[in-house]
Amino acid sequence: MDLSQRQLPLLHYGTPILITGCFITAYTIEVLRGEMDMAPPTKRIWVSRRYLCIALSLLIFATFAIQSALYIVDGIKAISNPAIGVKFTKDENQPLLNTPSNSSRCGSSLPSYQHNEDPCPPLGEGEIEDWTEEEWPRGDDYDDDSSEDECFGERERTYVKDDGGWYRHLKQYAIFWPYIWPARNFKFQLYLCILVTSTLAERAFNVLYPRQLGVVIDKLYDGLTTGIVPWKEILLWIFYQMLVSQSCGLPALGEVLESRLSNWSRFQLSIAAFDHVMSLPMGFHDSKDSGEVIKAVEQAGALASILKTILLETLPFVLDMVVACWYVTYLLDAYAAVIVIFVGVSFSFVTYYITIIMMKARRGVATQGRAESRKLYEMVSNWATVAFFNRAKYERFRLTQTVERSVKASQWDTDVSNIMFAGQEICEILGRLMISILAAFRIVRGHMPVGNFVALESYWDTITTPLWILGHSYRQISSYLVDAERLLQLFKTKSDVIDAPGAGPVQIPAGNIEFSDVFFSYDKSDPTINGISLVAQPGQTVALVGETGSGKSTILKLLMRFYDVQKGCIKIDSQDIRNVTLDSVREAFGFVPQAAALFNTSILDNVKYGRLDATDQEVHDACKAASIHDKILTFPHGYHTKVGERGIKLSGGELQRLAIARVILKNPRLVLLDEATSALDTETESKIQNALRQLTGGNRSGEKGMGF
Repeated sequence: MDLSQRQLPLLHYGTPILITGCFITAYTIEVLRGEMDMAPPTKRIWVSRRYLCIALSLLIFATFAIQSALYIVDGIKAISNPAIGVKFTKDENQPLLNTPSNSSRCGSSLPSYQHNEDPCPPLGEGEIEDWTEEEWPRGDDYDDDSSEDECFGERERTYVKDDGGWYRHLKQYAIFWPYIWPARNFKFQLYLCILVTSTLAERAFNVLYPRQLGVVIDKLYDGLTTGIVPWKEILLWIFYQMLVSQSCGLPALGEVLESRLSNWSRFQLSIAAFDHVMSLPMGFHDSKDSGEVIKAVEQAGALASILKTILLETLPFVLDMVVACWYVTYLLDAYAAVIVIFVGVSFSFVTYYITIIMMKARRGVATQGRAESRKLYEMVSNWATVAFFNRAKYERFRLTQTVERSVKASQWDTDVSNIMFAGQEICEILGRLMISILAAFRIVRGHMPVGNFVALESYWDTITTPLWILGHSYRQISSYLVDAERLLQLFKTKSDVIDAPGAGPVQIPAGNIEFSDVFFSYDKSDPTINGISLVAQPGQTVALVGETGSGKSTILKLLMRFYDVQKGCIKIDSQDIRNVTLDSVREAFGFVPQAAALFNTSILDNVKYGRLDATDQEVHDACKAASIHDKILTFPHGYHTKVGERGIKLSGGELQRLAIARVILKNPRLVLLDEATSALDTETESKIQNALRQLTGGNRSGEKGMGF
């Protein structure tokens, strides 16, 4: 049975540790009874206690290892047994980011937010005011979005199974190593060395600081009879305190260095993710969920934070526990080290198992948060539609349901966190109680000075702070790995449109284009291009005419190599476009799409996108040729007017003319138009055609262009 399906997982797995804790408590009582004896313990008693402490330590570690092994076995059973878990639909079982291919129009897909419920039924006749809230259609978003959360967990288990286990699955994250480790950057390697050195030094001063406080207490106690103030010891204690200060000591230095390392890693990962996304073919971008891809790219920061968590939290914790065991043994005896180990193991146990529950709650918060943001975005972006049909109250009702689920998920996450913090605090308090009682008995029996008790109590915070940090680190690393799963799947998505080995730039002395028996299909069952052959001579304009969906736009996409042909070839001046570099092919073309899209910046910057080094006058000339210059001058800020998201502030005809102006400014060798003048009136279209005729008719000396 899977751990998540057990009725009492904490009780089931915690019983051996609870028994061990009771045994340690009983033994503590026996030790205290021995301390009641006025005579100090003999050497034989010390040796016996040491061996028993070693046995107790081994028992604790063995118990914890057995529980961990049982949990891993449960995980393997859950993975290998298809009957365990949630049932998923065909769409939900798809990978997060599939590898695109030409065999399917939707060659890659991100997890859809759509549910399997029937779509929102149409509203009946009458106004929305006549409906009660119970009668309002719920819509696709009414159902709980937890199915996506469960789907993601199912995909994660599937990846683990396909990869051959957790080790091989986690090993795949090694592809990010070059981006988080400064292998070729001497400056950041120096930062890393200083960081490690300061971390080790901090561990030493974490011991010296409470020890020095104990020395000060003993000196002050002696000063009651001698009248001497221990200035030297006090100043040294203040100096140690400054070194371990979070604001101006070694921890502050570590934060400064770590921030530079993590920011460097985030920069490297973000740029690498962007380059990878832009290298993926159109098949990926046509079928992707933009929000999920952007979210995946944003996870670069999460991966960079793993470096911080390991260097500044996890590794120092291990060192702190080793030093703590030695130091409490020095102050008391080996049995005190057993108490420290038990507190550490029980603290980790509580953190580990409650974090499993917390991760599910945290995923629910993330899922509901995305649903709330998505719903708000849809309502704001479709404001006009809502207003046209007077559905503001209906949309408010739908948003209320979404926000309510988000609030409930957030509250559950907070409750689980509070339960875990309470359990951790109980472990810490019990450990402090046992070790304080042991130290107190030894002091009153004259076996250790009072300063050691003060040093021990002061050092206890140094011991337990890493425990809290470790719990936080475990939750953070788990969360980071969940987030990085999206980025990992993105990096595993490979493009099938790549440069051939040894490919060089395309050479276009004339501009002859030839399609030779070209076959292509998005779906194998429905061929889109079936054996087409055509030749476009230099300076010639070729028009492709056909019904909607006949493949006219696909031919242009094949020519710009957004897809590769499945059979046949496309040549430019007798050069197969698959044998030349992709950049040189796309640089040779000027393309005006059917639905022009602009960046949310000024008109000037959008037109300059065709040629980044163009002057303002060249931009004006291109806009005049596209019959848009005079219209631009009527705008409040002229060429510096922002066009809005995807050019929403402009009409369809203005968008098309700006897209044409951008191509005219680029002055390409080859021009492709995909119904580029469909939104223009006859007179404007005639003017633009004359400008395009000049562009493709040889406006460069001795050169010819062509146009589709």
